[in-house]
Amino acid sequence: MRQIEVCAVNDIRAVVGEQEWATRVDLAACYRLVALYGMTDLIYNHISAQVPGITISI
Repeated sequence: MRQIEVCAVNDIRAVVGEQEWATRVDLAACYRLVALYGMTDLIYNHISAQVPGITISI
């Protein structure tokens, strides 16, 4: 079995603004709801959000 090195992830909250952080939290919650309701295997399962001046897409 191959071992994978785990790297620490910096806390992005220190880098982004309050409004962007709130949008990211809402976007993550939306993805959780999509998964909860079993809508992850559909064709149109892309979700995106926009903060003024910044587009976040996962």
